Amino acid sequence: MSHYITRWCPIHDEWSDDVNNPEEFCPDCVKEGRYKTREMLERENEALRKGLDAVVALINESHGVSGLHLNGDIAPWGELRTGGSFDEWLSDFDAAIKEQSHG
Repeated sequence: MSHYITRWCPIHDEWSDDVNNPEEFCPDCVKEGRYKTREMLERENEALRKGLDAVVALINESHGVSGLHLNGDIAPWGELRTGGSFDEWLSDFDAAIKEQSHG
């Protein structure tokens, strides 16, 4: 059985009638990227997790970043990670990794 959800969209200044649409937002707003559906957020989350995993793999397979200090030396990852001399560079990354491990 179909049911209609009627909602006002202040962005498009019109009413929207959707058949069997469980989303709370105007479907045009979702298509335009103003709001994200659960499916969209799950895909984005998966892509971000893969990105974090890729950087962790890079860190695990290398010694650091060459040329970062503009003196030809390698900046070891330990200096760039939480607790290091320059940890402000990757503090958000470390926080994301910590959050990922709790999720």
